[in-house]
Amino acid sequence: MRALRVGAALALTGRDAPMGVQAAAGMRAFARARGADLEIVDHMSEAGVAARAVAALARRCDLLLGPYGSGATRAAAAALDGRPEVLWNHGGAATDPGCARVVDVIGPAHGYWAGLADALARAGADGARTAHVHGPTGFGRADADGALASLAARGRRPLTVSYTHLTLPTTLCMCRSRG
Repeated sequence: MRALRVGAALALTGRDAPMGVQAAAGMRAFARARGADLEIVDHMSEAGVAARAVAALARRCDLLLGPYGSGATRAAAAALDGRPEVLWNHGGAATDPGCARVVDVIGPAHGYWAGLADALARAGADGARTAHVHGPTGFGRADADGALASLAARGRRPLTVSYTHLTLPTTLCMCRSRG
């Protein structure tokens, strides 16, 4: 019986390298423990490179693991659009798989702040005095949309700013407590 062939396009260099290197270490540990053949391709934190790498890996792997980052994962899904291969998404939280076969194993970015309004209320903070600053990426917008939806459900409309100079596409929530 031949070994399971596992492929992954990960950012081992570039902006997303810290997360890609961590994912690679985990995948290498899995491959050692299961006797799998693992091939990792560095997509250099470039969505187009990730798409090409995933499309190439899909032809020769039994298990295809997606890249870290929503942009790279969206590009990888687009590259597999209409193809029979399955992409296991472990690192793209703001994605739309289109017609690709994608299995999501993480929660979507818009759900990260689902309990924000309740947490603020328990802390005695007024959600109406809240500002959200998010990066200009799809992940940043999806992350912020979830926070805003949580507050809107309680009738709150915080100030929202898309900040193009954030180095990470995350959402910051700042609020003043009552009194």
